[in-house]
Amino acid sequence: MYHIAIPSYNRSEVIGSKSLATLEKYKIPKDKITIFVVREEFIAYKKACPGYQIVIGVKGLVEQREFIEHWFPLDSNILFMDDDISDLFFFSDAKTRQPISDLNQFISDGFLRASEIGATLWGIYPVDNAMFASKSEEISDGLSYIVGAFYGQKNTMDIRLKTGDGVEDRERTILRYLRDGKVLRFNKVGLRTKYFAPGGLMSDERQKIHQIASETLVQKYPKLLRLKTRKNGYVDCQIKSKRH
Repeated sequence: MYHIAIPSYNRSEVIGSKSLATLEKYKIPKDKITIFVVREEFIAYKKACPGYQIVIGVKGLVEQREFIEHWFPLDSNILFMDDDISDLFFFSDAKTRQPISDLNQFISDGFLRASEIGATLWGIYPVDNAMFASKSEEISDGLSYIVGAFYGQKNTMDIRLKTGDGVEDRERTILRYLRDGKVLRFNKVGLRTKYFAPGGLMSDERQKIHQIASETLVQKYPKLLRLKTRKNGYVDCQIKSKRH
């Protein structure tokens, strides 16, 4: 048993053709899906997403995810999903992406396998790169980056993020790893989305905020994170993967 939670802000015209269409493609029942929005956008989402449960939460991604954790019961299984995912797939080799045969079963297995090894966080390969993914082991259970766009979490309600938006998925990965001694990642399953859409993290102001948050997190966990400067000058933090 699991719930799908989609926090969404200012995307009422996009969510239906992206994440909801992706879930519909894989025949995920609507009653498993809850969309969390801010109060002033509730009516717009009700019109744009007929048949879906829509809940008024709070503004801010980190704050909304915390709201979601308190909305669902303790120890429930929550699959968090961004609102603009246009596809999910299986990397069969260095060039080929295939549809997931049964997404419902994959999500259920994700929570089951995580529970079996004592992990409360699991995810998928963070980028759409078949060549890199094909070189990875099928499943890793040490320390691997669990991207915030699509991840499963047991709702333990005992972890609070402090660094803020932009690096929240790195901090979540680190804190869950320190809590459980492991996180679970399925490296042959990937997604298609736009992490750096115009007006988002790539704006000058957001880049500066992200850089400060990255530097703060690396200073706090220097053995588990490193700073990385991309070719465009964008400063990010990167998890130092650890294998068991």
